[in-house]
Parts: sequence; C-alpha cells; structure tokens
Amino acid sequence: MSCKKSTIRRLSGRDGKIYGELKYNREDFRRFGFHSHPTFSLSAIDAGAIEVHFHNASSKTLRPGAVAFYPPNRVHRTALSSSRPLGYYNLHLDPAYCLQRWREQEPDAKDFNAFWKMPVLEARDFYEHTLLLCRLILENEPPKRIETLLGGLLDDLFDRVAVIRHDGKSTDPLTDSVARFLDERLDDPPSLEELSRHFGYHPDVLNRRFKQRFGLSLRAYLIDRRLHRAKALLLEGEYSVAQVAAETGFYDQSHFVKAFKKAYSLPPGEYR
Repeated sequence: MSCKKSTIRRLSGRDGKIYGELKYNREDFRRFGFHSHPTFSLSAIDAGAIEVHFHNASSKTLRPGAVAFYPPNRVHRTALSSSRPLGYYNLHLDPAYCLQRWREQEPDAKDFNAFWKMPVLEARDFYEHTLLLCRLILENEPPKRIETLLGGLLDDLFDRVAVIRHDGKSTDPLTDSVARFLDERLDDPPSLEELSRHFGYHPDVLNRRFKQRFGLSLRAYLIDRRLHRAKALLLEGEYSVAQVAAETGFYDQSHFVKAFKKAYSLPPGEYR
C-alpha cells in the first residue's frame, strides 16, 4: 500500500450514493480539540498509542489490537501518547446506513447509545478485520467488495453489542431542548440572552448545564454543527470555500478555515 501522509477515500454504493469516508494519516497526527462527528465512526492505528478523552467519561488509550467507536455527535478529543510513528485510520459512516444494517439483525435498534458504554473494543480478530477493510479501501478495491466486507464488519460489531442495554447516554430535558432549538436555528442563531429569555434560565446557568451535558459551550456547539454542515457542502463540490463559509454562517472565509483546521486538522480545500 502506498499513500500520502494524509489520504481521504469516499465510499459509495452501487447506486453511486456516498455512505461514508475513510481518512488515513500515515505519520501526520496532530492533537484534536473537543469536537464531534455527525457520523458513526471507527478508529484504529498501526503502531504507537493515542489517548482518547470522551466527554463525561474516563479517557481510553487506543493501541494496535483495539478499535474505538464514536456515536454520532459524541464529543471527544485525541492526543498522541507515543513518539512512535503510526498509521491512523478513521472510518466515518452514514448513521442511517448503519442503522438499516443493524435493524436487519435487531429490528428495534433505534440509536447508538450502546456504544457510549463500549467506546473501545479490544479484540484482535475485529481489529484485523477493520484494518483489512481500511487497506482495501485505500487500494481502491471495487465498491461491491468493499460494501460486502463492511457489511460483515458491522454484523460482527452489532453482534458484540447485542448484550449491552441502550441506556448508556444520560439525558437532560432542558439541554436536549436547547440543542434542538439551536439545530433549528443554525441559519439565524440566537444570542445567549435570547436563549436565556426563551428557556427561563440565567445565561451562565444555561451555558454551564449545556456544557456539562454535551462537552461543548453553546457557542462551541453552534460552531461544531456549522462544521458538520460545511463538510456536507464541500462534499457536494458545487461551492467554493468562501461560499461554504457564507452558507454556514461564519464571519468570513478566514474564520471558517481556522475553525475547520482546528476541528479536523486539515484545511477545507483539502477535504473535497
């Protein structure tokens, strides 16, 4: 396998619809601040070690032989905890695609809450299956074969979590309502004062409870969701970086590029 230090491959089905992407960093790992992904994601490494800190949970060390899981919108950060070179694989999958597969085995599957209780799986056979899939994606294997291997990997994974009850994610009606309100107002985000009036809580209290629940302040949450939308627009390929910045509510292109690089360790122009 021969690839650049940082490589992205998009995954598409036989109908041409994109259902995921693989991002591979061969020796170019940078610390990631708190962020989330709208996808269901898996991570694995070839060598070295990475410290993964999940909001409201203890940190986990990711080493060869283990695979980490990130449910949609789970806030986390990562840092290199070894000086050894590493190959870092991040497989980001459309949640709807994964749930459809899961429901073929477990019809009442509704979400990914079980993975809040199993953030890292230490199982050599599953790890080897994951790396084989990632390497074949990087080698541009035919989509039909990739989809078959991925289906087998997901079936294996869902079998392993079948015994875990879907109650790992704490809830807070207030902050969940605030999050939904913000998601609906991404094009016209409310000020902290407006949120305070709408929900009847002091701004400091509201912001503190929100951060305890999601791991991000209200402002950081808005930026995170705008970046999710920006990634989707970049994938469409119909907008320039400046247009994406404007469409997603950033002050200007410079602020957008800075936020994108901080969250994903590469500029938006390279993400396309």
